[in-house]
Amino acid sequence: MSETRAMPRPPVEHPDRAVRGEFVEPILFLADRMAAQDPIQPPPAKSITERLAELLGLRGYREQASYRRLNDAGACDMLVTERARKGALVVASLVLKADTEGGENAKAYFSGLRERLGLEMIVVPTSIEEHLGLALEYLRD
Repeated sequence: MSETRAMPRPPVEHPDRAVRGEFVEPILFLADRMAAQDPIQPPPAKSITERLAELLGLRGYREQASYRRLNDAGACDMLVTERARKGALVVASLVLKADTEGGENAKAYFSGLRERLGLEMIVVPTSIEEHLGLALEYLRD
């Protein structure tokens, strides 16, 4: 009988520093859009974006006029650095992981976002808490 061995998991890539502050709002907007793919409203995954915003000291960010003017394309276009695009994908994948009911809509949104950002798949921690920590590395100075 042959033994099947699992391939070693590639390492998680950590940023050398956080993104500039101007990129945090569009990243949070895209996280909210990711959470909105959940058919349950309000989506349970929205709580992970609220927790992230609270840890960043950004309560009330959704009420900002600049946030309200954002759309998917505009938010993606604002992410002009590789680090900002990867940070957005790390945060979106955190929301996807926290979303237990988003199903195919959430997966399709994530795939479209990854394509729009021009990124390959990324490796993230398996636990929610470690994944949240990685997201904070991208977003918090």
